[in-house]
Amino acid sequence: MAQAAMMDTHAEFTKLVKAGLEEKAAEAVVKLHARAQVTDSVAKAEFNDFRKDVSSRFDKVEKEIADVQASLKSEISEVQTSLKSEIADVKSDLKWMKGIGAAILAAVVIPMLTELL
Repeated sequence: MAQAAMMDTHAEFTKLVKAGLEEKAAEAVVKLHARAQVTDSVAKAEFNDFRKDVSSRFDKVEKEIADVQASLKSEISEVQTSLKSEIADVKSDLKWMKGIGAAILAAVVIPMLTELL
């Protein structure tokens, strides 16, 4: 960003006096204008520093969010893998229980039914 040139206070003072303003008034106007210019420059510099600070903090927050997202994706993947394994184990257990149930049915219940019939 281009920086504004500082005002030539002597030249401005001379112009005001030549335009008919009293020297004290011309001096006051030039000082006020110079002070306003300096204040404006300081405010712009402070704003730019503030903007850079906010931008830097925002970048850090974005990185932290990305890190948390990556961590959560990893944890979710681990949970999904674990759940799939546990579901497979439960299915296996159910098949085993189904087989035992069939064996009990064949060994105990069917002979009892044949006696009743």
